[in-house]
Amino acid sequence: MMTTRDTAIEGAKKSEQDAVNAHYDTRLPDLPWSRRIQIPIIAAAVYSEIRILGTTLRYEVLGWQNAERVHASGKRCIWAFWHRVIIPIVWWHRNHGTVVMNTTAFDGQWTRKVIE
Repeated sequence: MMTTRDTAIEGAKKSEQDAVNAHYDTRLPDLPWSRRIQIPIIAAAVYSEIRILGTTLRYEVLGWQNAERVHASGKRCIWAFWHRVIIPIVWWHRNHGTVVMNTTAFDGQWTRKVIE
């Protein structure tokens, strides 16, 4: 049987975990069926667009020498970009083992399917 002190410690640990989990909740939100059915449809349309337009894209990368230095040292880069470049970035970094941090909201769910 737990003592009062042990119960207090366990309660404090649970409170700390709840506080952290509130900010890093990875559970998918409950969406209405109308939104859930849109996810694969939107993902398929965007994926098709990327496959068609991807081969026509041309890139100008500023500061690429910095990324090359990081890769040469055996480390990995963290890339940050705005929403407007999601399509070019997905095409440019395809098949590179890129890890993407994404939201669990509706837009993040169909984006995840496209990237997968």
